[in-house]
Amino acid sequence: MIVTVKTSIDWDDRLLDENTELYKLKTSEVEDALTSSAALSETSLGFELTARVESFRLIISNSSSKRSIVYDTIADIKYSDEAIIGEVSEFEKSLLTATITAINEDNVLENSDLTVIKENVDVSISAALSASLPVIGTSIITLQSSVLI
Repeated sequence: MIVTVKTSIDWDDRLLDENTELYKLKTSEVEDALTSSAALSETSLGFELTARVESFRLIISNSSSKRSIVYDTIADIKYSDEAIIGEVSEFEKSLLTATITAINEDNVLENSDLTVIKENVDVSISAALSASLPVIGTSIITLQSSVLI
């Protein structure tokens, strides 16, 4: 699953190159902000979650109140791991809500309408494990990206 998050990072073209020191530094800051949040902890979610910056992007928009151009740096965050869940859409919603909570706890990330699910959860059911699940409608998922068309 990939979530797009607005950051407070000033745009720099070096954020496009994962080999630069700036990219590595800002990636670390964003990942640390998410993984240090109680909202995204194993205790809160019920499973361990890995958050990794996939990329940084520049979003250019018009400010309606100031009649000027606004430059926002966003990060695409890939969540990965395995979890046992019920309804996929409810799971995605709860993970997005936890992400927004984490955003509000840190100054590297900013809450905005740019915080959205970019790519949905990829549901893969293990035959051996799904046969032994006690709850009907429960899925074992691997949080990997699945592009929607």
